[in-house]
Amino acid sequence: MENTEPKKTDKHLPWPMLILSGLGGLLIAVLVTFFILMTTYENWRTTATILSILFIIGAIATTQKDNDIIAMLFGLPLYITGFVLGFVALKSESIAMIVEFIVAIIAFALCKSQTCRKCLLFYILWLPLQIGWSFTNFHHDSLFSSVWSYIIVLIYIAIFGGTINQKRIEHLEVDHYLPVVRFTTALVIGVALCYMSFFQGVTQFAFFYAIAFIFASASFAIAYHLLSKHISGAKLAISCLLALLCCAATTVYPAMAPAFLGMILSYMILDYKCLTIFAAAFIACVSRFYYDMDILLIHKSYLLMGAGALFLLIFFCIKLLTKNEQN
Repeated sequence: MENTEPKKTDKHLPWPMLILSGLGGLLIAVLVTFFILMTTYENWRTTATILSILFIIGAIATTQKDNDIIAMLFGLPLYITGFVLGFVALKSESIAMIVEFIVAIIAFALCKSQTCRKCLLFYILWLPLQIGWSFTNFHHDSLFSSVWSYIIVLIYIAIFGGTINQKRIEHLEVDHYLPVVRFTTALVIGVALCYMSFFQGVTQFAFFYAIAFIFASASFAIAYHLLSKHISGAKLAISCLLALLCCAATTVYPAMAPAFLGMILSYMILDYKCLTIFAAAFIACVSRFYYDMDILLIHKSYLLMGAGALFLLIFFCIKLLTKNEQN
């Protein structure tokens, strides 16, 4: 018997086509924004404000259906153009980012396209770090910028860790957005840690070491939880001792401890993208520590050699324990 039901067209693109369409939408947004900014010589701030509002409204209107093609070719360009014009229209950088943060949240709530909502969520999660930095010149030594960066790291590590337990969040129906949340939080944490390492003399603030101790303690707690699931007795004691020494080694330079904790959390859920981001941030922090002029080179060399030996020792210990468990 012939099936007479109408075929449903799939409105969701495969990821290669999604990336290609997104690049096309980005190109459209750049061209439209450039044309508007080049043609509004007089009363450009008023014109940019009006057009920003119209573009955002148009973006929300065109994304009332979950269609990736419409989202990438129309919704995304309208959103990008609207946010860029809104940023240009406002005189104060801080005010502009705060307004865009609020507008992005409203747009996320009203948008129906999952693809555009993911893009908006990325923007929403990225803005808090920039909002804090906008109140000061973050290229100069600023205690406020460093403290704000650490606050963001604390909050975002908590958010990242909160996404691991599926049972607590499965009733929220956020499965589509978890990869975006994890990737964005990992990226923001990595950028904040690199900023604190390269632009700030974090070693001169003692309370940063106290925060690093908290991160190292959390890393050890997670390591103990993972080890206790597979081994016991003397093997567990030796493994925990090595894990404790490795976690303690990350407190040598404050920015290393959060990156190490992020690596462990990423390993727990086998999220290799986030693991790569945290690992890159950890390597950057170690590199910056080595070239820190406030510490003697010989002392840094001894500390790094000792930490490297510890990590190699625990690696071979894990390999040996895994081999024994398999046998």
